[in-house]
Amino acid sequence: HRDRAGGVISVLVDRAAGLLGMLTLAVVLGAVGVVHVVGSPLTRTVFLWLSCGFAIGAIGVAVAFAIMSLEFHTWMTAKLGTRTVVHRLILRLIETVAQLRRDPVAIMISFVLSILTTLLVVVAVIFLASGFEAGGLGWVDYGNATIIALLASAVPITPGGIGVAEGAFAFLCLAWEESPTGLAYGSIFLGQRLITTVISLFGCIAFVTYEGGRAERSEKAGSG
Repeated sequence: HRDRAGGVISVLVDRAAGLLGMLTLAVVLGAVGVVHVVGSPLTRTVFLWLSCGFAIGAIGVAVAFAIMSLEFHTWMTAKLGTRTVVHRLILRLIETVAQLRRDPVAIMISFVLSILTTLLVVVAVIFLASGFEAGGLGWVDYGNATIIALLASAVPITPGGIGVAEGAFAFLCLAWEESPTGLAYGSIFLGQRLITTVISLFGCIAFVTYEGGRAERSEKAGSG
């Protein structure tokens, strides 16, 4: 209720945690499936970039939690002031990190949950791909292709990365095949996306039937 910066930061923190979770899984699964990932010149470069992104992200988070204290927030407030929205956003970000430092258990739980959320998507794709036993691809290959496809979908090219993720998934699976099959691998990831979309529609029930906001407005109108 103070300003809109808190809402913006909550979304940014959620995105950052999800991205770091995906990068963590990308590095782990890439190390497990090193034969195909490193064996292909293209995916070898991709894996190197993902590893660098994970290292930079981990170091950035460690540095942020090391220096962003309430004292640092007070010092930055004196230096920056609160003249513009950007200044207030930076200060709120520092304040939020300083508050999160007080509860490291909650941070670890949130990070683990972000990894588990991505891992559920990977497992779902692996189950859907179980009928595509061709080209010498195993569950590790499908897992690696899923992670890289999810990261590709995060690039703001199309809404929700539609088409981009499917194309990346199919391209990687075809690149790792031991013998060409011409299978429509992109339909596997598309199937997972459709299932997720259908499940998310159940959230509309809670949204439509939510009475909290209207009740609060009614109370304010009555008191006025």
